[in-house]
Amino acid sequence: MASAAPLVCAGPPAPRDDQHFSSPATAKTAALPGLLRLKLWMLKQQAVAGLCRRSGITFLANPIDARLASGFLKPRYHSNKGNGANGAYGVLVLEQLSRVLSPPPELPAALA
Repeated sequence: MASAAPLVCAGPPAPRDDQHFSSPATAKTAALPGLLRLKLWMLKQQAVAGLCRRSGITFLANPIDARLASGFLKPRYHSNKGNGANGAYGVLVLEQLSRVLSPPPELPAALA
């Protein structure tokens, strides 16, 4: 039985602009130059967004407020446990998700 609930795919946070990593698995990509990591992340975002669009899934892009002008993740959203994002970033994503899933307010009849 199919669900009527909308499908949403949240993209991962932008990369950090430093070389921080906490495990051998993340060290492989964290050791790449920052701009290369950023470009690879952007390509992945575009690919996943296209796949979602073709599949009828809403793609929730990285919150723009979480990024520096350069595109990297703002330091206040860095996790201290790895190269990902923290709980404050999660709040931004949940707020964004709430806006996407909430129906638009109805206009009063006089304005419609």
